[in-house]
Amino acid sequence: MESTNENNNENSKGVRKLKLKKMLKDSYTLLKVDVTMKNIEKMKDVRIKPKLKSYLDVSLEKLSGSSTKHNKQNITIKENMQTINNSCLEEQQPTINRLPNFNKVPQINHNDVGTKETFEQVQEMHQLINQLQEILEQDEKNLFGPTNNLLFIHNHLSKLELSRDNTMQEASNASQIVIDKLQSYFNRLDEFSHYFTNYLWKLSKILIPLAKNGHASTIISSIVKIIEFEEDADERAEYQRDSNLEITKKRLRVIKSYRTNFLIQLDNSIVNLFEEKFQKYRDSSTQLLNKLDFIFDDLILVKDEINPFFPSNYNIILFFILAYHRNVYKFIKEILKNDPDTKTNLSLIGWVRRYYTFMEKKMYINENLMEPNLLGGQEQSMIDDYLDLIRNKVQEWKTNLMESNIKEFTQRQKRPELDSKNLVGLPGAPIFISMIRQQIDLVIESENYQLLTGVINVCCVIMLEVQEIWINLLKSELQRHLDNQEECEDELIIYIIALANDQLGFADFIDILLKQFTSSLPEEFIKNITNMLNNTMDGFLNVATSAINTILDIIFNDLKKPFRELHTAKWYKGNIMAVIVLTLEDYTEECHSYLKPYNFYNLIIDMLNRFVIAYIESMRNKAVKFRMPHCIDKMRQDIHSISEFFGQYIGTQELNSQLDVINKLHDFLGTTIELVYLDYYSLRRAYGDVPRKYLKIILSKRDDLDIIKMKRINKILKAKAAEVREYNGKQTVFSKIIIKDPEGTELKDLQEPFQPFHNMRLRSLRRKKKKKTRPSFHDQNS
Repeated sequence: MESTNENNNENSKGVRKLKLKKMLKDSYTLLKVDVTMKNIEKMKDVRIKPKLKSYLDVSLEKLSGSSTKHNKQNITIKENMQTINNSCLEEQQPTINRLPNFNKVPQINHNDVGTKETFEQVQEMHQLINQLQEILEQDEKNLFGPTNNLLFIHNHLSKLELSRDNTMQEASNASQIVIDKLQSYFNRLDEFSHYFTNYLWKLSKILIPLAKNGHASTIISSIVKIIEFEEDADERAEYQRDSNLEITKKRLRVIKSYRTNFLIQLDNSIVNLFEEKFQKYRDSSTQLLNKLDFIFDDLILVKDEINPFFPSNYNIILFFILAYHRNVYKFIKEILKNDPDTKTNLSLIGWVRRYYTFMEKKMYINENLMEPNLLGGQEQSMIDDYLDLIRNKVQEWKTNLMESNIKEFTQRQKRPELDSKNLVGLPGAPIFISMIRQQIDLVIESENYQLLTGVINVCCVIMLEVQEIWINLLKSELQRHLDNQEECEDELIIYIIALANDQLGFADFIDILLKQFTSSLPEEFIKNITNMLNNTMDGFLNVATSAINTILDIIFNDLKKPFRELHTAKWYKGNIMAVIVLTLEDYTEECHSYLKPYNFYNLIIDMLNRFVIAYIESMRNKAVKFRMPHCIDKMRQDIHSISEFFGQYIGTQELNSQLDVINKLHDFLGTTIELVYLDYYSLRRAYGDVPRKYLKIILSKRDDLDIIKMKRINKILKAKAAEVREYNGKQTVFSKIIIKDPEGTELKDLQEPFQPFHNMRLRSLRRKKKKKTRPSFHDQNS
């Protein structure tokens, strides 16, 4: 019985052995591998057994034969393998064409694991692996360069691994000795598989350099295809484990988790990239911050060149953004930890704002979605601290510079220095402009528009304070001069000229800022900033106007006596107008030499306005006596001489327009009882606000009109005035005259009432600065 049982057992073992042998025979390896040209001769000696079938077809047949339930999955496997094979044929053609083909590798039969035939088959497999590794090693020498072999090698590696897995599954019921022996045969394959995986991870760590070198469509695309292929294989293996197939004793595919490992490698490479920069520049916070700018180019490259090759479910662009953000946060945290100085804080505020702006406009990621916040919610407090610091600094600069300028302006121990264009100016103005420019430029670099708005506001407030100081100083120095007539006015005037020129320098500076900001700032910030700058520019132009008016106050203060003597007995005996013209010429010559063109033009125009007002005022003085008709001819000669003077600087049309009122007064002064109606109408039509009492006064000073004639004329004027409606039109020069009583008139203050209209004209000039007849203050250096 024992013998029978032993025989039966031996027979059973023999049957199983035959079946297992047959199964192993059907489970062999077929590899088609190309090698380099230098190995062609070696490959000629490899003997190929013609009886062997295609490995791929057999392995797929084995898988499909297990159950019709999984036919669909098996077809997918076959299609994927074919896709890889086709892609290899298409993408790796340059390399493959240089290589001969290895056809088939003999099966490794666990029943003959120690035979010479099996040993030769193992050697043949190892030789093929060596050829694949040789190709890979050649590519690895130029890691950042082009490679056309990645998919090709992976294609054949995956076939080798599938063959190994099938062989080990079929041998799962063999003895441990056989299994260990078979495993030893495949150790070389395991080593190469590990080598290939490491090479793949090396490439995965340099995706951005590869994309920069133009290899996104080849290498990166190949990496993605390999990961996807391995992920599909993992899914199939997981499906087999979860199914009810009787495979628990078989060796299945080891789950590689290529996608997870790829993302880990990618994240590690990003961490290492930041760490290298941190270690290199950790001693300089500003330099460290500047070196972070690489992320902007990197993320754009990822979005444009890398992301398109990844399936959408990878969210590869979001992966990069979040990984970069985590590392940027670490950098910023380290910088804040080192208690950065003011300049670094400003750079930090600006960089962070630029970073968030970039993320929102280029990466379409809102700041609120990015955690953690880079500045930990400290941005506003940092902005406020910086603005306080700037406010204190600019205020300190203003105080020091103004003390120096005021001292020089009031003591006038030496004449102001001339610049390269022979124009005078005070030394503090260019320094102050430069300081403000530096602060604005510094904050412009930060690209934080909230901070920029704050700094501009601080600077504008300080500049408005400076303007107020100068206007008050002009008033006090003018009064000081009027009270002390012995003081030479020339020194005061040259300093006022310098001040007026400085104001145009400030106005030009503001105008440059306006042009710069309106072309570069976001729309939501433009209105606020331009309003502040426009108000500040108007302030500087007002100071320049006050300076010009102060010069004219000094000039016409000197001309009080000549104007009082006009149309009096002294006027008939001498040439009073010649004295007035010579005085104006003397002052004008100095102003013309040192004033900027825009300021000089305003001076001449205002001087003519002042002359007209003073002349009208002179015609109603108590000592005036109009000797008719001789006085009319002499008055016209006076106006002719003044026209020749102003005609040197003012165009004919402008000059005639300004002197028209004097000519019409001369015409009206020579009226008769018969013509007074028409002459009054002509004058009133041109100057609707001409006071009737003023006209009555100047007519009363004619030597040829007695009381009876004057009563008749007054009656006519009164009747005519009653016919004409109350004048509501534009104010004329007569708006500057106040009639106290029928016996006299009084002019208003010559500077302050005229100021609004002059400022209005200044603003008009700025809007019409293209007119050739009026130079712009932007042409001041011409």
